Amino acid sequence: MTADDQSEPTAFLDANVLAKPFSRTLVWASAALSGYRVAWSQYVEAEAQKHLGAKAAPLAALRKRHDVDLSPTGSDAGSYASADTKDRQVLADAVAAGATFLVTENVSDSGLADLTRAGIVAAHPDLFMAHRTSRDGYAEALEGLSRAMTNPSRTPAVVHAAVNRRHPQTFAAFHDLHDVAPSAVAADYPDLLYRGDRCVRCLRALEDATGLRLGLDPACRAITKRCGA
Repeated sequence: MTADDQSEPTAFLDANVLAKPFSRTLVWASAALSGYRVAWSQYVEAEAQKHLGAKAAPLAALRKRHDVDLSPTGSDAGSYASADTKDRQVLADAVAAGATFLVTENVSDSGLADLTRAGIVAAHPDLFMAHRTSRDGYAEALEGLSRAMTNPSRTPAVVHAAVNRRHPQTFAAFHDLHDVAPSAVAADYPDLLYRGDRCVRCLRALEDATGLRLGLDPACRAITKRCGA
């Protein structure tokens, strides 16, 4: 089954997103109310687990608690030639999952030729959430993050302000949800947020240089500009 056969697109999480509880929760907790699914494979889970802190809950236990099944393992990793071995397996697993999106913090690890052949676009979680997450989905994710924190001062509004540090486009898209001053954007916020040939927002083919750089076709860029994001 391909991504286009699904009623909801699948966002395949790379290990570098799965290993970041804040980003992972934002993407995952938003999914049900935003019209997309989240998936990851055994390979990705094992890679992410290596980078979690000693006190963090095992990802397998977290997945089982939420009744999430691992997606299939791709069998043709070697055919994706524009990345090193571990990144080839990630893309192969994303294809096996029927993914439309590879949500990754390291977009540069995926080659455009491989992504185009696979029919997948690679997007940083900030770009993905800014254009695929609904307002209700984002609000639900903030509530979930707030509940998970033991400090009672970490209200959804405070969490919303903190989103801007790593996900400024997402904060901008929902800036008026809470009246708070955003945190400063992290100094290491990446320059490259997108690689692919289809619009993150509408999935139409991208044909202009600006669209291929930003991941948005002209109509979606206009919508984003009007919304102030």
